[in-house]
Amino acid sequence: MDSKTCGICGRLDGKIYPVSEAVTGKNKPPFHPFCRCADVPYYPDTPTEGMKRAARDKDGNGIEVPADMTYEEWKKKYLGAAEQSDIMDIAKTAESATMGAVTMEEVPDVHSIGKIDKEIYRCVTPDIATDEVIITDTQIKHIQERHPNDYERFSTYFNRIVSEPDYIIRANRPNTALILKEIREADEVFKTVLRLITSKDNPEYKNSIITFMKIDEKEWNRLLRNKEILYKKE
Repeated sequence: MDSKTCGICGRLDGKIYPVSEAVTGKNKPPFHPFCRCADVPYYPDTPTEGMKRAARDKDGNGIEVPADMTYEEWKKKYLGAAEQSDIMDIAKTAESATMGAVTMEEVPDVHSIGKIDKEIYRCVTPDIATDEVIITDTQIKHIQERHPNDYERFSTYFNRIVSEPDYIIRANRPNTALILKEIREADEVFKTVLRLITSKDNPEYKNSIITFMKIDEKEWNRLLRNKEILYKKE
């Protein structure tokens, strides 16, 4: 437990589920991309009185807390109002990131974008489980809020951007592609972040667009100059 624990995982802390009912992404970690959670065995007849569990205080220092302390109890004790507000922001970000952890059948607000050439994207990871790409209403809303009018004007190019990237640049997260694409008829260049699904993820998950934006030539050149280029279209 620490200040980086997201709301998705925090709400599940301390919950007990039968092994026979375990479903990855629902009651068994990982619950979302980049999830840090772990599950542990539970035996009803094992005494926990006096036992401790590892945690961190608001400054990130390692501490020990009672074994039966839940995340909500830890948050109230160790975080002030400002830090708890920050946790809510982190939770929203994590929930947005779970758009890579949804299926077409489970969530009605999932939209199919198209397919990628897995051979091209093996420069990011050799382990790519599917060629399908989706975007959710949650991420569409994120794009609309952060980059006004970009989605409305340019979303029709999503399939071309992910299927025919000009460049793939190393992102800061594993199994994630930072895509650069020039659309000449629009006279614009774009940056897109795509989360790739691997064999370690739920097999029902799809590759998903995390964010998208129009960028200027200066930003395009900065990215090519300062970031590691994994793929360049010939």
